[in-house]
Amino acid sequence: MMRSSELLDALKKDSLSINDIFQSQFLSLSIDQLNWKPDIHSWSISECLEHIVLSGQFYINEITNSFLSHKPENEPININFKPGLIGNYSAKSMKPGNSGEIKNKMKTFKRMEPGKSGIDAKKLFTDFGKYQDDLILLIEKA
Repeated sequence: MMRSSELLDALKKDSLSINDIFQSQFLSLSIDQLNWKPDIHSWSISECLEHIVLSGQFYINEITNSFLSHKPENEPININFKPGLIGNYSAKSMKPGNSGEIKNKMKTFKRMEPGKSGIDAKKLFTDFGKYQDDLILLIEKA
């Protein structure tokens, strides 16, 4: 089990690391590089980013609503965090291994599938940056 403060620190560290990777490795890519797929069954970089924005914004909204309706003002919460069985399995299965590869890929919900919105790369970058900023602010408020 992990204390909630430790979990929040780890989430913030991961989010800041993702921001660094995004800034250093993706912003300079061309549209062709962003849309390239190794095969028809794989997602491109832009589709992965779009999925993160779509699914992440859903969770940000849910967490914000829950947080606002349950957390007393100015009262720190430092309880033990214990994830549920399904949430824990999902989180662990999506976390990349040391090689960066995700071993247990799973299907996403239809509404979270990328490629259906026709989003352009510039808007995608803006949306991804906003999502990351929103996530970090939410972590800091917790």
